[in-house]
Amino acid sequence: MSARALGTVVQVEDEASLRYLKFAALAALTEFKRRDKQPPPVLTELYHAAAEAYSSVAESGHEDGPEPLVVQPLSPEELIGSAEAATILGVTQRQIRRLSSTLDGEQLANGAWVFRRDTVEDYRQERRDARRPRRQPAA
Repeated sequence: MSARALGTVVQVEDEASLRYLKFAALAALTEFKRRDKQPPPVLTELYHAAAEAYSSVAESGHEDGPEPLVVQPLSPEELIGSAEAATILGVTQRQIRRLSSTLDGEQLANGAWVFRRDTVEDYRQERRDARRPRRQPAA
């Protein structure tokens, strides 16, 4: 068993369960943001607690497991949906779904995609830089 209820306390016993708890809390926070609603403080606290616990487990590493992941807690403001990412990049949502792996997108259980705002904005800047004509040095 990877998690067990102890009254009002839930004991998470392995790294994978902790990662899924963090992911579920993040998905819920993202859904509140998508609906332009303020998430309950307890949900934000749950996410930060799970992210901190997962981060400490991942940083300790396991000799018999894969490389530990370095997890940095994200606030809901740092995540955007595919519609906002499409607006930032000036493309369609369909194109955003095609770019999802390039943009390090995460697909939620409901099928929606979320992206880190800074990743999308960095991609936009890279595209702008690539489109600028390179000046030839004067002879």
